[in-house]
Amino acid sequence: MTSAGWPDGEHTAVDREAAQRVLMAALAQLSERQALVLRLRFFAALPIAEVARQLDLTPGTVKSLQHRGLTTLRRQLIEQGAYHPAEAE
Repeated sequence: MTSAGWPDGEHTAVDREAAQRVLMAALAQLSERQALVLRLRFFAALPIAEVARQLDLTPGTVKSLQHRGLTTLRRQLIEQGAYHPAEAE
């Protein structure tokens, strides 16, 4: 297994598309601010300071929204059976 929980070299474009759909549906369940912070941090790869600047928030608020968003996202994915923490370690 890779660190992302995918079997080494065995995932296909279809698997990635399905995973992306599950992730986008889970992101849609977050608050607007949490989802926006996660998109900017992880999809746009912006540092906390830049996200804070763009959203006119303090870096502490960005960190808090990120933490709460990731915690909620993780819980949702576990409940859906789409994420298995033991496999990702």
